[in-house]
Amino acid sequence: MLPYAFKAEPANRKLNIRIFGLELPDGPTAYSIYCNEHEFSSMDSDQQMFTAVARHIMQLRATGEHYPIYITDVDVPLAVLGADHHEQLQTLLLLKYKQKIEDRLNPTS
Repeated sequence: MLPYAFKAEPANRKLNIRIFGLELPDGPTAYSIYCNEHEFSSMDSDQQMFTAVARHIMQLRATGEHYPIYITDVDVPLAVLGADHHEQLQTLLLLKYKQKIEDRLNPTS
């Protein structure tokens, strides 16, 4: 029996999609979505940001297939998640928020 040669997937094929939120002193929370190191900011327009992120990800897919986009990391203020203190934070709150963002990145049409 020949040993199996394991081939690791190249690091450049892995796509980390992270969303970060920052509370602004004068207004709403500002968001950034990072696709690996490429930053998209909500400072321009929320909907334009989500459209730009989805378009960027589709361009990275070699086959051009349309399959769901998933967030890999969420780092937003507690208030955005519906909690006032870290003790109130539950996994369910994070998952609901993650799903909300993924729904905006994955249009149904």
